[in-house]
Amino acid sequence: IDTADGLKIGAAVPLSHIEKIEKIKERYPALYEGIKSMAAIAVRNMGTMAGNICNASPAADTVPPLIAYGAEVKLVSKRGERTILVEDFVTGVGKTVMEVDEIITQINIPEVNKNSGSAFSKKSRVKADIAKINLAVYVEREDNICKDCKIVLGSVAVKAIRAKEAEGLLKGQTVSISLIDKIARKVSEEIKPIDDIRSSVEYRTDIARVMVKDAVRIAWERAGGEL
Repeated sequence: IDTADGLKIGAAVPLSHIEKIEKIKERYPALYEGIKSMAAIAVRNMGTMAGNICNASPAADTVPPLIAYGAEVKLVSKRGERTILVEDFVTGVGKTVMEVDEIITQINIPEVNKNSGSAFSKKSRVKADIAKINLAVYVEREDNICKDCKIVLGSVAVKAIRAKEAEGLLKGQTVSISLIDKIARKVSEEIKPIDDIRSSVEYRTDIARVMVKDAVRIAWERAGGEL
């Protein structure tokens, strides 16, 4: 793990090692919280972030934070190497853009803005279970205005998705409780959740509003913003 400029994490590094890095706790709290929500420590001792990404599950807990931070994966083969955004890597359930002769060797996460904040939220049947819905929020603050943001939801579609309409309502605006309420309602209107064995469309639609409201507030306060 290289923490000199952002984060560069090798594909074979166990999740339990990643969660112990102080920079991740302090500067990338959504990723830290996402990892800590996953399974039991015995699983995190063996499992890797690269594996969580490559598995291409809609409910993967590291993927929403990684997308929120603008992370990339490095792919290597005999033909050479390439990098691709995590947002573009997964194409569907169990499907990625990785070719049969490629492997992930590294995950690269850019340095975050000093006036940024992030948060992760998850609802599952019991703690550490597979997510009924999860999400990550990243915001950048300039005074009391949201300069940039990402709102990423997992387990509501065939892959993690960004709520881009809601993001558009938040960017460039003075942040307030009423605006956060508006953003949360927009997310629940914007997403078209899946209906599966873990949860219903109705539950996911309604709980997304509550989760986004809390996560945006927490991320904004972590960025040093006031409400």
